[in-house]
Amino acid sequence: MKKIDLISKHTKLRLVGVEDAEFIRNLRTHPSLKRYISETPSSLDVQINWIKNYKKRESYGVEFYFIIENFTGEKFGTLRLYNILNNQFTWGSWLIKPNSPIYTSIESMLLIYIFAFEHMVLEKANIDVKKENKEVVLAHKKFGALMVGENEEDVFFELTKERFFLIKKKYHQYC
Repeated sequence: MKKIDLISKHTKLRLVGVEDAEFIRNLRTHPSLKRYISETPSSLDVQINWIKNYKKRESYGVEFYFIIENFTGEKFGTLRLYNILNNQFTWGSWLIKPNSPIYTSIESMLLIYIFAFEHMVLEKANIDVKKENKEVVLAHKKFGALMVGENEEDVFFELTKERFFLIKKKYHQYC
């Protein structure tokens, strides 16, 4: 896969590599972050193998897993674009370490949409968030994603390309 670096005012997204395994494992097992995601084994070898398998999916263009970092390479989090089908995609695995700069979440959200809508020319994002994860539910609402349903555990959002381009103007200072 070619190198992909997505850059905003303070933040960049770059594709995950095996060298990121320990950072990812530490994020996914962090007490305040792991509550809303699937169980992650604490073994570094398991994380390395997961990344190796993911890199195969990346090479086919069916999934993209990014590290969120600043321009000096300090890592703040992860996010993933997957379920790419019929001009739609899902994004998630959005974990940002505690005490990261406030703009990290806004800029990483903008960058994943720019990648999906502008670079990959996809048409619609599908997002599901655990109801208990009130901070992330609120972030999607504030950003302009539309709530389209819910079940006992999750809230479902969507964002179309057209809506994103309107919203993007509101956040131009971060691009």
